[in-house]
Order: sequence, then C-alpha cells, then structure tokens
Amino acid sequence: MQFRLRFSKTKEQVKQRHTGFRCISLLFLFSILFFGCGEYELSSKWLDREIIIDGIDTEWEGARYLIEGKNATIALRNDENYLYLRLSTPDRTIQAQMIGMGLTVWFDPEGGRGKTFGIHCPIGNPDTGIMMAGRGLNKSAGRNRDEILETAQKKVEIIGPDKDEPSTLLASEAELLDISVKMGISRRIIIYELKVPLVSDDRRRYAIGATGSGQMIGIGFETGRMDMGKLNEMREERRRESDDLQRERDRVGGLGRTRSGSNRTNRMRPAGRMTPDPFELWSKVTLASKPAGL
Repeated sequence: MQFRLRFSKTKEQVKQRHTGFRCISLLFLFSILFFGCGEYELSSKWLDREIIIDGIDTEWEGARYLIEGKNATIALRNDENYLYLRLSTPDRTIQAQMIGMGLTVWFDPEGGRGKTFGIHCPIGNPDTGIMMAGRGLNKSAGRNRDEILETAQKKVEIIGPDKDEPSTLLASEAELLDISVKMGISRRIIIYELKVPLVSDDRRRYAIGATGSGQMIGIGFETGRMDMGKLNEMREERRRESDDLQRERDRVGGLGRTRSGSNRTNRMRPAGRMTPDPFELWSKVTLASKPAGL
C-alpha cells in the first residue's frame, strides 16, 4: 500500500510535472540559442566618477563583467551624454589580433547586432599582425612594445551612422568630436578604453543614436581577419630576402652559416600553420538611468 501511495500521481500532479519539464526545456533551449550566439546581457553603471581615457585601469571598480567564454572583461558606465567602456584581456592571441588586425566596436541603438555605427581603432597593420599572429604582444614586440601600441592608435576610423564612407581621423581630431580611444598594457593585460557620445547634436556629429537612459543597445567587438594570401606573399618575400642575404654572406667569406652548415638563415614558420579565428563578442547593454537625487 505504501509503495502504491508513494508513486501514484493525481492528474493535477502529472500536469504540473509536465509543465515544469516544458519550462525547463524552454529555458535550456533559450540558453543554448542565447549564449550559442555569443551574446551577453549586461547593465551599464551610472557615471559617478571622472573617467580619463588613458588605457590605465583605475576608474572601473564596481562596473566590470568577466566574460569567461571569451577570456575578456568588459566594464561600462554612462551619463546622459556619453558611454564609457573598457575591454581587457590577458589572452596573447586576442592582443595580437587587436593590434595587428585591428579592432572595431559596433553599436546598434535598436539593441541587436546591426553594425549601425562603429569605432575602428586600432585600424591594424598586416605586417604587425603577421609578426604577432598567435604569439602575443609581449613576446613579439619585445622592447618595441610601447612603440607598436602608440603607432597603432594614431588614427581612428569612424563608420556611420548615415555616412556612405568611413571617416579616418587623427586621434586628436576624433577627440574634438568627443570620441576618445586609448589602449595600454599592464602586467601582460591589454586595456582598451573608449568614450563615445550617446546622442548627436551640433558638436557631437558622430554618436550611437541612443534615445535616453534605460535604453537597451547592442555593442559588438570584432577584430579583423588575417589575409592568408597576403600572409603567404610576405612569407615568400622574406624567404627570398633571406636567401639573397645568405648568398651575399657566402660570397664575402662564408659568414652567417649555421652550425649544421646550412646556408639559410632563420625564416618564418611554414605557411600551413593554422591561424586563430577573429575575436568577436556581442552584448546587449542596458544603459543606466540617473539615480534619484542627483
């Protein structure tokens, strides 16, 4: 009797159980669809302090989100006029992609993945990207790391909104439009900071196009894709230069030979080496509203 009572179910209990299973299944499916697309729901924090766009991580306490699946951290703050954001990563491959292949931050005022308005900085340098691909900024750059970082940030490309062609400006010119970008590196972590207008006006011609506090906007981070044809061309060119140099050394007395007697200098790795996929991260961000009393 006890056995039958323990496992017997009324029609209402069975209905509730099936309803629960359906809810769990829908939640599981939603999580697969949502996170499978690489989107994250985040909330910006109200700007309660001065943020200097200098690539130094000193003003973001309480506003950071760790994006574990992307090995990156995002921080967001806003007021009525501007959005401030910070992206950082210790991942050497992502660092190499950001500097060598360029990084674009996309904004969609509708809260989706539309590439309505973009800030492209650093613009990227194929030579630097090839040198750094898969190796990381610290290992590849050595003593020239700071110089590479500074050179990469000299220009800013503004894409849209409502503009047929991107506008390429000096970083100082972009600052006159209230768009500031700066990268720095500390303890092997690269820190990217950006200030961008939310609403356009006579002074701020380039802006996200947000309508106000509390709005949800889409923000995407995207690095460039390495041109494998260009990569192979550069490798072949360097191979020819290496061979020419070695032949000249042999002609003047055999200098430059390796211990094994080979008359070839060090070369880049074979062209068949795999390259990583571009870094891409999309989020839906709810803008903070001004706290009462401020």
